[in-house]
Amino acid sequence: MNARRSIEGRPTTDVYVGLHVGELFYGNIGSAARLDFTVVGRTVNEASRIVGLCHALSTDILMSSIFAQSLDATKRTLAASVGCHSLRGVSKSMELYSLKNQAQLSAAFSDRGACHVVASEVPGLQSRI
Repeated sequence: MNARRSIEGRPTTDVYVGLHVGELFYGNIGSAARLDFTVVGRTVNEASRIVGLCHALSTDILMSSIFAQSLDATKRTLAASVGCHSLRGVSKSMELYSLKNQAQLSAAFSDRGACHVVASEVPGLQSRI
């Protein structure tokens, strides 16, 4: 998409993705006059910090070691460690992974089976997102 937009002289965009696994709370927060759907929790904050390192590490996709370990063996071979990094507001540094070849992303994850949260694993929640 960016290549086409660049040829057309239109602005391009960068998208960074941080993949992480953990418990979170989601739902509508606010008042009857204004409700916002949001997600909150330590996992969300950590994922946000992971995304924040994408530009500095020159990669579009970063995943936590927890996420990388949750992948099946075939998909795990696509991940390459980019080292341990301190995340602002997180007490322990975290090993992060990127894809060895980001062009393989769509083929490897086309089943969407690796990137979901099972809400039933979070106490009190029963649906899938």
